[in-house]
Amino acid sequence: MRKGFLSSLSLLLMSAGLALAQAQEGDILQQNSLPADIPNAFDPDIPEPCGFAWASGEFIWWWMTNSPQPGALVTTAPSGSTGVLGNKDTTVLFGGDDFGNSERFGGRATLGWVFQYEHRAGLEVSFFAVGDRSSTFGAQSDATGSPTIARPVVNALSGRETALFVSVQNQFQGGVTGSLQSSLFGGDVNLFYNCFSRAVEYPDFFLGFRYLNLDEDFHIDQRTAVLPGGLAGFNGGLVRAGDALAITDRFATLNEFLGGQIGLRQQFERGCAFLNVQTSVAFGTTRQTTDIRGSTTFIEGFTGPPTTVPGGLLAQASNSGHFVRNEFTVVPEVKINAGFYLTCNLQAFVGYNFIYWSSVVRPGTEIDRVVSPTQLPSSLSFGIAGGPDRPAHVFNPKDVIIQGLNFGLAYRF
Repeated sequence: MRKGFLSSLSLLLMSAGLALAQAQEGDILQQNSLPADIPNAFDPDIPEPCGFAWASGEFIWWWMTNSPQPGALVTTAPSGSTGVLGNKDTTVLFGGDDFGNSERFGGRATLGWVFQYEHRAGLEVSFFAVGDRSSTFGAQSDATGSPTIARPVVNALSGRETALFVSVQNQFQGGVTGSLQSSLFGGDVNLFYNCFSRAVEYPDFFLGFRYLNLDEDFHIDQRTAVLPGGLAGFNGGLVRAGDALAITDRFATLNEFLGGQIGLRQQFERGCAFLNVQTSVAFGTTRQTTDIRGSTTFIEGFTGPPTTVPGGLLAQASNSGHFVRNEFTVVPEVKINAGFYLTCNLQAFVGYNFIYWSSVVRPGTEIDRVVSPTQLPSSLSFGIAGGPDRPAHVFNPKDVIIQGLNFGLAYRF
């Protein structure tokens, strides 16, 4: 019986030791396992990124609000008529409507990277530029001065419509040309952060700086030869048959916006397709610059040595100069891109861009059509005392809308 008890006790101790060994082994295995609240890098539910930096290039096809004009700048009429506005036989050749070619082509480049994937923060830099656009117009009479071509203005002394002749049959022969040149570029730098999901490659919120530059130059040039039946003036003297006058007006504007911006963007994906929506608004200052100058040149005998004095028709001493001011400006923007993943790293997309830029000066908004003949070098009344100082310069900003399509490729690495 004693032997049986000892045998039973030995068997019980061996069973307890085996159970203890198994429990200790389980504890070691448990300690080497990942806690349930720490994601596994090999968990298929958490996608691995295809790179933490990206670069994209886009072709942009945009339209911009045309440059507004203050009214009719060139008119025509049948021979024997004056071309003054208000006459029933006067036809406007240029002015009154917006001027310029709003269609623009260019490109945009973007480079971005994340600082650390788990932290969901990074930096993105973007730059765009559209090619210079040039719009022109022109009108020319025949050798006899037909038809009548005129540059309508308002006489500051009488307040009535009048005109400076470019051509009149048997009095003046000549032509007038005009040109508007325009360039647009800009860029931004943004810090971004995603507050919601460390697995999302495209962040939600961004904060940064934006810059825009719109540079425009409008000039109108007139050349008139005096015929035997005509008589003109130059700097207080007479211009007779066989001589010529060249009159130039130039209005140049430059707008430079610099400000801080805040925005939100989100990407939606389904399979290989994606849709990216981005909205932002920038607050800052637009530095508005206007340069106005004009000149009148007398050419004796059509080919003689030229003599030039300041002042054209619309650009006189009263409004010529370099004018600068800073204005508070708001620039909201919307971007929508849709595309496909060609590979894990390569995307192709097409999109739409909308930019609104408040308080922008344009050449046409800086023109004053009210002219005092006493300070007009080509007027027979030039130099007579009295009369208001017109034309005058007053900043007259307008809002600008820039919108259009973009086509591009993006690569992550």
